[in-house]
Order: sequence, then C-alpha cells, then structure tokens
Amino acid sequence: MQDIGKRDAIESDIDLSGSKGRVIELLRIGRASTRAELATLTGLSRGAISFIVADLSAAGFLHTSPGDPNGRGRPGERLHFNPAARLALGIELGDDHAKAVVTDLRAQPIRTISQPVVGSTAADALEAALAAARNVLCDLPRQQLLGVGVAVPGLVGADGSIQMAPDLGWWNVPVAAPMAQELKLPVLVANRAKTAAVGESWRGAAIGHERALYVSVSTGISLGIVIGGALYRGTSFAEGELGHTTVEPKGPLCPCGNHGCLQTLASGPALLALARQRARAHADSMLWELTDRHLENLRIDQLGNAYRASDPATQEAVQTVGGYLGLAIANLINLLNPEIVVLGGSVSRELPELVQPVQDEVRRRALGIAVSACAIVPSALGGDASLVGAAAYLLQGLFTGTVRPLEAAS
Repeated sequence: MQDIGKRDAIESDIDLSGSKGRVIELLRIGRASTRAELATLTGLSRGAISFIVADLSAAGFLHTSPGDPNGRGRPGERLHFNPAARLALGIELGDDHAKAVVTDLRAQPIRTISQPVVGSTAADALEAALAAARNVLCDLPRQQLLGVGVAVPGLVGADGSIQMAPDLGWWNVPVAAPMAQELKLPVLVANRAKTAAVGESWRGAAIGHERALYVSVSTGISLGIVIGGALYRGTSFAEGELGHTTVEPKGPLCPCGNHGCLQTLASGPALLALARQRARAHADSMLWELTDRHLENLRIDQLGNAYRASDPATQEAVQTVGGYLGLAIANLINLLNPEIVVLGGSVSRELPELVQPVQDEVRRRALGIAVSACAIVPSALGGDASLVGAAAYLLQGLFTGTVRPLEAAS
C-alpha cells in the first residue's frame, strides 16, 4: 500500500476510451510488448502509437525497458503494463451480506470488507453495500479510483437497475444511479454470475480461455458467457438466464410464471426439497440424524456430509439434480462449443460432489466433438468470484469500450 500513497499527485482524468484503452488491454493480456506490435494489432500508425504510449507512460499506466541488444536490427524499447497505476472498486450486493474489494488493474485484490445486511429489503442491501464501500475506501487516495463494478442478483437493465430478482422479491431497484451519486464515481452493474464469469477469466479457473461459461448454482441458476475474452451481452442485457430455461414442460411452477424451469428442479432450494422427499422414503437416512429429525432445517453442507458417507437418499437427490444441470450444460456445450465450463455458486461450493454427476450427464448428452474439447471444473475463486469479477468487469469495460459506466450526476 505504500506505493499508492506516493502516487497521489498522478493525474487521474486520463480518457481510457478508444485507442488508449485498447493499448492498455493488449499490454495487460500480454499480446503486445513493443510499439511495432501495438501498431500491427491496432492498425494505428507508429506515430499515433508513440503519442498514446507517451500519454500512458506519463500517467503511470506503463513503463519501458531497453529491448534485447542481441536481437536483429536496432533493439526497440519493451513496454510493460503497470497494474498499480490505478485502483478499481468491486461491490457484491446480496440479500444477507454485502462485500467490497479494492483491486489493482489486473483485478488483484488489495483489501476486502464484508458488511451484514440488516433487514430484508433491497434498500437494506444497498445501504450495506454503500457502507462496505465507504469502509474499504476510508484511507485510500480517491483520485486513483477508476470506478465501481457492482455484482447484483437478478436481471439488470441498461440503466444499471435490478429489473427483477423474483427469488428475493426485488423489482425495479435503482443501483447504478444512487451508487454513482453517493460515491462520486462511475458505476457499472451486472448480474453476479456474469461478473463471476469475468472474474474466473481474469484471475480464476478460466484464465487463458477465449470461450468460457460460468454456471452459478445457488438459490437460482445463472450463466455468464465469455467470448473472445470479453463478457457477452444480449440486446437487452437479459442473456444468461439459464435457470429459466425449460427442462420439464409440465414441471413445477417457477416464480417467473413458467412451468418446469431449471431452477425449480436443480437450484439449492430444489435440491434440499428433493433430499427431504427422498429421506422420507428412507427411514434410515443420515439426514434424519443430521437434522435431529427436523428435515425442514436441512442445509446444503449437511448434504455434503451425507453424500460422502454414501447416504442413499442424498445420493439419489444429488444424482437427480446433477442430471438436470448436466442436461442444461450439455445443451450449452452443443450450442456454444466452449473451452471450459466453470461451476460456481453456493451449492457448488458447499457440495463439490455435484460436479461428477454433472460431468457424467454431459458426456452422455453432448456431442462428442464438442464435449471432448471442453473441461468442466469447479470455480477457483469460490465465494469471491462475483466480487473480484465486478472490479474486473468495470476494468474490462473501460479498457475495451464494450460497455460504459454510469457517471455521477453533476
């Protein structure tokens, strides 16, 4: 943290849109390290690249070193990305907790704070998120901050509001505008599974993969899609609602109004309900003992213990849910042909045994040519995937210009 304090005087209003952001991104991911390589990859003239490099160097985003004197021709300077030049703020907004992280320009966490949510409304969650943000920023130089990425549940509109999170009973909740106004920083908001997909691509299990999927299994089921190293966004930002794809047309009623949605059959609550049902058919199931004969209190972590002990009721429930998830993921693999599928979310974390039945079902249902090129792995970032990914999504948006954060009203 000492270096951050020494950079208080660095100019912070450099415009990263357009070519400057593209140059930073190429240096960050290691695709270029010389002016000549940047000119080739961007299509800009050597002169334009020299002006951009000079501006970015003066602002601290990169530094240079001598080229290889033993190479052919005149040794050119090497360009090096400086991840400590600025900071990003990531926030995860949940129904029972809010977390905030400050990261460098590679989304490497520097400081993280968690804040409990007191109450059950969206306003309570937003208040906790702002408190976490203020606490994590308390003694940091604000001029170093490029902006805020926010990970939230539910569908997010183009204006950075939660349009709906039916599982929580949240509808039309402004997020970007109040945060931008309170923190006086640009704000970019996305669903938690989508920011987690970026987080795993930047710092987790999907590093180095151009085409990656992140499937979050929690109270709901969501999907983040990374194509060409960047988060794919739909026309109305409603992509990735894997939990609301139909897998049983005559299945249970979903809060969205449809019948047979994946999340009614394979989410955390669905898994617990099925395990209780199976336990009632198995009088000797461990689940009775683990819950002191109060199955209504059953938790996912208890399922993990029972599964590892080969409890029949639990194994039946996990195999069934894994089958539904595998069916959905097999369809995704056939449609998108990704290199990797990362399984995350609270259920996947607390019940890692779920990965195996998912893999088995995928192998049964997906095309061999597609599934043979795709790994299905657990999240490497665990519970921090969405939080770290929120900061990474903000940075990716700034560097690539794919999305623009909401600025605070003047």
